[in-house]
Amino acid sequence: MKRKLFAFLLALSLALSLLPAAAMADETAEKEQIYWAVVDTNSDSTPDKLVISSALYTLAEGETLASETDRGSFDYDARFSRGILPWKYETYPNITTAVVLANADGGKMVAPVNTRAWFDQANIDRKQKLVSVDLSGLSGERLENMCVMFQYAKQLETVNFPADFDTSHVTDMSYMFNYCEKLQTVNVSGWDMSNVERIEWMFDHCLKVNNLDTSRWNITSKITNLQR
Repeated sequence: MKRKLFAFLLALSLALSLLPAAAMADETAEKEQIYWAVVDTNSDSTPDKLVISSALYTLAEGETLASETDRGSFDYDARFSRGILPWKYETYPNITTAVVLANADGGKMVAPVNTRAWFDQANIDRKQKLVSVDLSGLSGERLENMCVMFQYAKQLETVNFPADFDTSHVTDMSYMFNYCEKLQTVNVSGWDMSNVERIEWMFDHCLKVNNLDTSRWNITSKITNLQR
């Protein structure tokens, strides 16, 4: 009996001694990365396409990269402030299209916690050129914040979300399309709004949007501000 007790206590002591090391290893583990690149599709040394992907982007035929500084990566849970993005629109004022791509090999989608300000053009003072955004490779499985995602993208005409886009964890959609004056098409009809707390000014000054269907939105008492 004493031998069994001693063996148990020894095993317990060993397990407890390993806990700090395991915790430290977890803290220092490299976070999942999301990759970005701004590429030139016209061979005129003017980067015009933003690509956000789940793996390092491989240039397509006809695309060039002016410099290695025109691409990089960030943590999947990174939160950006307006104008403070890895790709600064002041640096790349000629971006006309943006696309979020899944990994071509394994099909892994881009799964951020925040898309806050990703396409926010507020700091370009009406010189923005972004016309279309294709989000077919974006997953909402972790997504919590979509605030000011497209704010002041005044030339933006179309935004394409995946047909089964998951918004069940999102709490903030405020100002998402604020001042998208030329936006014509965006399908938000199937969005799950059950955890959303903020949608104020979500579509403010969207002057040309057509057939915006929110009839199936499950608006709850969590939302405290319904302006615009």
